[in-house]
Amino acid sequence: ISAGNGNDVIRVHGNEFGVNGGGGVDMLTPDTNNLSLNFDALVNKNLYANIEQIQLDGFGTNSVQLDLRDVLDMNGIQSELLITGDNGVDSVLSTGQGWSLSRTTVRNVFIDSTSSSANLTFNVYSHAGMHGSLLVEQDLAQTIS
Repeated sequence: ISAGNGNDVIRVHGNEFGVNGGGGVDMLTPDTNNLSLNFDALVNKNLYANIEQIQLDGFGTNSVQLDLRDVLDMNGIQSELLITGDNGVDSVLSTGQGWSLSRTTVRNVFIDSTSSSANLTFNVYSHAGMHGSLLVEQDLAQTIS
């Protein structure tokens, strides 16, 4: 899947052979309910590129599992990945990667399931050895280390 320039919402089911968001702000979101996006299990890394946000909102109980390299591969230059979802329902797992919670921040993000923008609070995880940040909506279940 190649989205090209502009802001794009890319619906995925987790077994694509490659997704390139192109220019703009590009978002991955599940195309079905109760989806587990396990990027950590991918043997071939760098299948998902130029992605700025993963949005789990509005599609049942969803989870995402990823490692540091997934974050860097998805959004190489900016090296920042935002993850949003339904509070208390969706979850994020990234363990053994050297992440540390550095601060919280508020960002205005587009929410695909409501077709509107909202100010959301994120936990910002940074990595001492790399220039990469993982921003996870504060109210999501998160196991990150």
